[in-house]
Amino acid sequence: MNARDPQRDIQSGAAQGNKDLSHESPTPKVIDHVVKVSVLNLEYIRTTLAHLRYDTEDPFAIHVVFPHEKPANATPTEWVFARALFEEGLRVPTGGGAVCVCPDGLDWTLVELCGRQSVAVVQFESADLRRFLQHTYESVPAGREHHWLNLDRGLASLLKAA
Repeated sequence: MNARDPQRDIQSGAAQGNKDLSHESPTPKVIDHVVKVSVLNLEYIRTTLAHLRYDTEDPFAIHVVFPHEKPANATPTEWVFARALFEEGLRVPTGGGAVCVCPDGLDWTLVELCGRQSVAVVQFESADLRRFLQHTYESVPAGREHHWLNLDRGLASLLKAA
């Protein structure tokens, strides 16, 4: 009896039925999911909502936005992760430096965020991350990300900033 690999299921399920995009201009799409997370650090443990966002125009990245509860008008904190980091981190510990992602049993995935003066651990339900990743792979299959890159826009952005 073979054990199922949920990550392989995510990618292979998303790849089925997807047409070849190599000769078309893809239509941009943004995927947003709101999930409940627990944030743990040395000072507190708090349950809050996190916004997972995937934009097909930035196909390698996943944005996670943590809103601030107080003051109400505070700017939310946004972290940007490699999509592959979350995918791999659902199965095995991965990452290094400022960000590590690892499974915590079958039901939880931990994301450790290290800053200069603090460390926080964000606990996600693994099922929420798998469901979100499934949607991202349905939009942009693994290995097809290069079809979504707009190099002209990226280069213009870099030149404008210089």
